Amino acid sequence: GAKSVENFSSLLEDDMDDEDEEEKRNETSKAEVEASIKERAGRISQILFVYAREHPEMGYRQGMHEILSNVLLALEMDLLEQTITMERTRWTRDSLCFGLPKKGGGEG
Repeated sequence: GAKSVENFSSLLEDDMDDEDEEEKRNETSKAEVEASIKERAGRISQILFVYAREHPEMGYRQGMHEILSNVLLALEMDLLEQTITMERTRWTRDSLCFGLPKKGGGEG
């Protein structure tokens, strides 16, 4: 009776808390994405400004930001791939060496 209603109410509250936490995570994620977009746009603007200043005969042409955006994306993907490879290598090395005696640290 009253106990099962109380348990059900408690479950609903827990579920609502979980939904609130997920909503907070989504808001944080959206804010991070928006900040990343602004940062990237700022970086592209700076690069194109310097390029136009250093190459006045060419200046800025329509579409340069689209090309640069793809170049930056490719560079970021390469960096991410290198970082993942280095982490996997380190993890593999560490897991293989786990439990082995250290060099020069013998007992005796």
